[in-house]
Amino acid sequence: VAVDDVSGMVYVADRGNHRIRAVRAYLGNASGTVSNFVYTLAGSDQGYSDGIGTLAKFNAPVGLAVDGYTRLLFVSDRDNMVIRKIELDTARVTTLAGSPGVPGFANGRGQAAAFQLPTG
Repeated sequence: VAVDDVSGMVYVADRGNHRIRAVRAYLGNASGTVSNFVYTLAGSDQGYSDGIGTLAKFNAPVGLAVDGYTRLLFVSDRDNMVIRKIELDTARVTTLAGSPGVPGFANGRGQAAAFQLPTG
């Protein structure tokens, strides 16, 4: 879970469904009752694919970090062994580091970096 301090949005790594979900809180009525709306920001079926929104695919996303000022969400895509970035204004998903499905340990840029089941 990651909370955007700027917008108040809550983002959830829905590991078992291979999706990144968003929760928006609304004040439902004059008494201040809160009603929440949940929607899929990115992801669909299990797999690996960069793309926009539900055209992107994840494999057990688990860790999230959000930067509300740059409007970026970072995802540890655990079983794909990569770190992904989601542009919150467009829901565009791109891979920042690691090679999909290739476990290991390596420092470096982009695909030269390697991870073993990244979670944080």
